[in-house]
Amino acid sequence: MSKQTELPYQHRWWVLSGLGLGLMIINIDVTVINLAIPTIGENFSAKIYQLQWVNNIYLIAMGGLIITTGKFGDRFGHKNTLMLGITIFLLGSVIASAAPNLETIIAGRFIQGSGMAASFGMIFVLAESHFQKSERGLAVGLLVIFTAAAQSIGPILGGFIVTHLGWRWAFLINIPVCLLCLIILQIFAKRDVQNKKIYIHYKSGFLILAAYLLILLSLNLEPHKGIASFQFILPLVSSLVILIFVFLWQRTLPQPLINLNLLQSKLFQGLLITRACFQMIFGSFLFILPLYLENILGYEAAKVGLIILTMTIFLCFSSIATGIFNNKFNPIPSIVFAQFTCLTAALSLILMPDKLSWHYLIFGMVFMGITAGIMYSSTNLAAVQSAPKNEKGAAYGLFISNTYLWYAAGISFTGIIVSTVSVRTFTMLSKETLSNEHQVSMLDVLPFITGAQPLKKITRIFPDSSVHSQVLEWGQASFHSGFHALMIAFLCLSLTGLLASLLFRNTTQFLSKDGDY
Repeated sequence: MSKQTELPYQHRWWVLSGLGLGLMIINIDVTVINLAIPTIGENFSAKIYQLQWVNNIYLIAMGGLIITTGKFGDRFGHKNTLMLGITIFLLGSVIASAAPNLETIIAGRFIQGSGMAASFGMIFVLAESHFQKSERGLAVGLLVIFTAAAQSIGPILGGFIVTHLGWRWAFLINIPVCLLCLIILQIFAKRDVQNKKIYIHYKSGFLILAAYLLILLSLNLEPHKGIASFQFILPLVSSLVILIFVFLWQRTLPQPLINLNLLQSKLFQGLLITRACFQMIFGSFLFILPLYLENILGYEAAKVGLIILTMTIFLCFSSIATGIFNNKFNPIPSIVFAQFTCLTAALSLILMPDKLSWHYLIFGMVFMGITAGIMYSSTNLAAVQSAPKNEKGAAYGLFISNTYLWYAAGISFTGIIVSTVSVRTFTMLSKETLSNEHQVSMLDVLPFITGAQPLKKITRIFPDSSVHSQVLEWGQASFHSGFHALMIAFLCLSLTGLLASLLFRNTTQFLSKDGDY
């Protein structure tokens, strides 16, 4: 039977449901953990840069390993690699749930991220291999709906778990979803096609992971050590040297881990830059918003979940519409349109006054959700379609590696911006009121004015009760100034993503075939 008359795979919708559950695992975990982080921080008396590790070690493990695991999938089979990854993620969830300290949670999160590195890159590759070209746009759009559904359930579920069951259940909730995903894929997904001719250069993969970890270490230490410190500069410079060495090394390998020809494609360059700008914005926003609502304004986690649901509902609707559009056309117009909705979200948030305005915040959340639905659906589809036929796992892994590196960077830069600006504001507000004997170290104040700890507890470090009401006002004003500075950074990133869309001109022909770079 010819390729043109080949019938659709009979069990493709069952496979799509299993792949969708894989995406749900990722997004339920992210949204629930974001709501649990304020409670984890309070439970272990953590500072903001320590809380960043809980999120970022997961993202860095994904970003640092996903190129290698993508190649692993091309070599040993995409189905096998996905199922192995889900199993590893399940193990990490169990470890984190039983953690006696913050360090063990971070270790469990690293294992979770390693598992997701092996599975996430395979999801869209398997979706493409189980669906005909005429259905792929819709399939990817439906997968993003699973993402949206998870992000809709996640805030409500996370709020309920943190409020009524405790933060450990934020990890335990992954177990039944993982098991159901494994069962469906084992029964219905096609048998793996292995290609033993593909060689995996594990040394390059190890060095990429090491470089990403050094970048994370540098960015997370900056709020605590300072931008001119040896602890900040050394790991950052070392990571850049390692990455340059790895990329140069690829030119000498007969089968490189990274296809450098992809990086010469304007289409792929545009996908990398536009997605990176959005990931920095979205990762930062998802990290700071629960801290703001729970620890600065004092809302319960359950109520915060309902507030965030506003954003995820629009993410769901926009992903459906985008999937239908991309099924009829190509995803490039959708990606360009997403730059304008992202810019609208950034403008709304930057116009929000120093004190909370629900009008501006909700408007910004709505357009942030719309942007996420369009961006995820369209860039994922374009990245898979633009990849060479025999390297889809590795090529998509490179795309996702870039995505999660900048997601983690967005969270780290959140800490840097909010810490720097809020400390400066608090110092300015308090220096004329507090006498010398009542002055306290800014390192003691920092966890409260950045949202890492509940602001109401800041009064404990000021022995003079007569200044407590003022201290609370200063703390909230300081956080708002840091938040406002972060929104300005969002605007700059939105404009950068919009300019990067110019790279998509005259590139759509690379989406109509299995690229040959």
